[in-house]
Amino acid sequence: MIQTPTCVGLVLCEKFVVEENSRNLTLVNCFQRLAVAELPWTAEPFYLYFCLTDGIGAGTLLVEIADADGLARVDEIPIAIQFDDPTKRKRLVASVTGCTFEAPGRYQVTITADNEFVALSVFDVELMEA
Repeated sequence: MIQTPTCVGLVLCEKFVVEENSRNLTLVNCFQRLAVAELPWTAEPFYLYFCLTDGIGAGTLLVEIADADGLARVDEIPIAIQFDDPTKRKRLVASVTGCTFEAPGRYQVTITADNEFVALSVFDVELMEA
């Protein structure tokens, strides 16, 4: 990649809807906290929506989900990408499936492009009280 993109939005959600005519996205049940009944817990599939701009060239994005210390990786998603015009925004939705959380606490989603930092977001996994 000639120029690393800039992230202008990163949201976690349970699902999304694409309007047929306009191609607009509606994000459904956005979250920053997952309340679970027991641990370890395998999450239902969820989605990461992010919007990138300013990139130039082809490269690989890597979306990583890990504990907040970055020591225990939960999942990673590689995405091939091509930026033809740095003034245009690229909207991407990554599906997260089979993601197992071993312990409660803070987790992070990190996006890199060819090993260069692009974005970070955090969320919490908490045990529900009985």
